Amino acid sequence: MVQILLLYNIKKLSNFLGIYDLPDNKRKKHSLPTPLFGGFLILLPITLFIINSEVLEINDGSLRYYFSFLILIILVSILGFLDDKLNINNKKRIILLISIVLGITLLSPSIFVMEKIKFSFYENDINTYYLKMFLFPVGFILLSTILNLIDGENGILLTFFL
Repeated sequence: MVQILLLYNIKKLSNFLGIYDLPDNKRKKHSLPTPLFGGFLILLPITLFIINSEVLEINDGSLRYYFSFLILIILVSILGFLDDKLNINNKKRIILLISIVLGITLLSPSIFVMEKIKFSFYENDINTYYLKMFLFPVGFILLSTILNLIDGENGILLTFFL
């Protein structure tokens, strides 16, 4: 509910804070100034869920996973915001993204390791063996890069996540 209220007032909030993206007709092809809060609106429900989970005292070990994932999402969101605001070079952005994802993965290896893959249409599990440490980082980096490309079009990514 909070997310929907913020979505309807995002332009007012962006104008008040002076945080919006201006078109440059090179990399940013939108026609009007665009609020830079879209990534944070995606982050908001994740954060609220984790805070709510802590209040409810989830003690099954998943809270550590949620906090590690939240730190990862916050760092990637900050990178995306800085990229939009400062026009970070694509190579530098990818290097920073890889550093963030690998850093969090190495700090919490037991959380982000994919030991097997299961498809609903295939009976057997696929063991990942030596690739298990790399599947999550590579998948997350690819997903983040794809979502960043989609984010180039006004409102498409935010609408997708709603």
